[in-house]
Amino acid sequence: MKTFQYRGYDQEGRPAKGLIEALDLKDARERLAGGGVLAEKLETGRSDSLNIFMRRERFSSGVRAEFYGEIAALLDAGLPLSEAITILLKSRRSPAIQSVLANTGDALREGKSFSDALTSAVDSLPSFESAAITSGERAGNLSAICEKLAVFLEDQARIREKVVTASIYPLIVLSLGVVVALLMLGVMIPQVGNVLVESGLEVPGITRVMIRIGENLWKIILPLCGAFAVAVWMTWRAIASKPSLREQWSQRVFHIPLLGRGAAILTGLRFSQTLAFLLRGGLPMVDSLLLSGKATGNAWLEKQVAAASKRVAHGDRLSEALARIPVLGESMQGWLQAGEASGDLSAILEKASVRMENQWDRFIARALAVVEPVIIIFAGVCVFLLALSILLPILSLNKMLVL
Repeated sequence: MKTFQYRGYDQEGRPAKGLIEALDLKDARERLAGGGVLAEKLETGRSDSLNIFMRRERFSSGVRAEFYGEIAALLDAGLPLSEAITILLKSRRSPAIQSVLANTGDALREGKSFSDALTSAVDSLPSFESAAITSGERAGNLSAICEKLAVFLEDQARIREKVVTASIYPLIVLSLGVVVALLMLGVMIPQVGNVLVESGLEVPGITRVMIRIGENLWKIILPLCGAFAVAVWMTWRAIASKPSLREQWSQRVFHIPLLGRGAAILTGLRFSQTLAFLLRGGLPMVDSLLLSGKATGNAWLEKQVAAASKRVAHGDRLSEALARIPVLGESMQGWLQAGEASGDLSAILEKASVRMENQWDRFIARALAVVEPVIIIFAGVCVFLLALSILLPILSLNKMLVL
């Protein structure tokens, strides 16, 4: 049996679409016709058009967290995996997610494992999730692994949410300041300049500067800003496309004031959370290290952790291997030594991740305490200078009228 997606019309001429299981296209059309649906378009979940549609609506981490939690609940209830996928497929979901579930169910019926089926259905499934599911299948505790994956992805989502929430207010203030400055420089300042020229008044120095900036704003300044933004974007694309440049940038980011400290805490948090999760799921140490390095999102750190995993494979202790990595060695060596001494490394790493999450919360609070006043003061100074450049000529004009 395969899952087909159809689009057509029912007996009353209303649009109808959905999924249907059948042996082939002919069987699918016959089943739809028997149900009173005339199929205008019928295709499998693996067609190119559906893959293009899936890219518009990805199987995101939040959706995967919900998916893993539901799978764990259904497996705990005693349902077979294929039946659990079928139940989720019948629930109301977006076409892209239904396509992923349909592809996964088809692959399971073909005899593939759950990890292979999900990897073939999802274009960007993280490798550590696939490895964790594989370990759960081999150990016979897939429901527990899926539950841990759901909790892990929800924790990662909370971290991302903190970053986004912390940046909203500063971005709003900065955007408002830029809009006000553009309106005053591009509209009000040139008008004030025309009035002053017609009245023959002596123009203050700050007003002359602002008038000159306003005159050149649309001709020179904004095009230069646009060219600078394009250059930054192209440089970023070049860094992302070349591994050597990406590694250099990933290493240098730790040396940037304020930002480097936050990057070190965040990468350490991701590494400890992922390593604890994978070790708890039963993956070997070397494989867990490789996947945890990828989970940091830092190319240079990923390469350093890969080198450390080779040393561990040759008999080095984990704490000694990671001590050679400056970012992780400074924050995690003590935790790793304690975990090796206690014999329960995953539990110690979970405690380390909780401590690092608290550090991340404090870092965000302190960074906002510094960044917000700086942005407000900068915007206030800009608005003050613009207002002063307008008020000084008005005051001069009032004095002439009084005299």
